[in-house]
Amino acid sequence: KFSEEIPEFNICITREMPEEGAKEIKSAILALKDTGTEGIAVLKSIDEHYTGFVEAHDDDYAWIRDIMTRLKMI
Repeated sequence: KFSEEIPEFNICITREMPEEGAKEIKSAILALKDTGTEGIAVLKSIDEHYTGFVEAHDDDYAWIRDIMTRLKMI
């Protein structure tokens, strides 16, 4: 049996960043789509198969923490 795919390109913002700046960055990243020239250029510079970003939530990673706990990694 194989595990689910681990998201490979995560973007995180430090808690020390002012909230307004964090919101602007989040909005800009989530707005990236492969429908415009600029968006395509940015996304393809990361990975040629990327079509955009989605917001992740802590529970999206629960299964990874579970595996790491079983392996005594955390």
